[in-house]
Amino acid sequence: MMGSIPVTTSCPRAHLARAAVDAGITFVGPGAEVLERAGNKVIAKEHAVTAGVRVLASSPATTDIQVLLDAPNEIGFPVFAKAVTVGAACGGWRR
Repeated sequence: MMGSIPVTTSCPRAHLARAAVDAGITFVGPGAEVLERAGNKVIAKEHAVTAGVRVLASSPATTDIQVLLDAPNEIGFPVFAKAVTVGAACGGWRR
């Protein structure tokens, strides 16, 4: 595969895809724009809804703890909590 380097990572990042293309390297994987959309849970959900994909009821993304505590009363149980901006697979956990 002259001129291309397959890049495998547990959390491909948009800047890696863009840098590879800018350097003339064929990036094997989703493009930077797709990675940017999919890498942010809030934006990914918005795109899914726009595309007509059914999604689970949820609270809005917020840092207001009271909104999060009140959400189960509005959407029902069981509740699944997921961080929006930190992911261990993407190096979000630092020591």
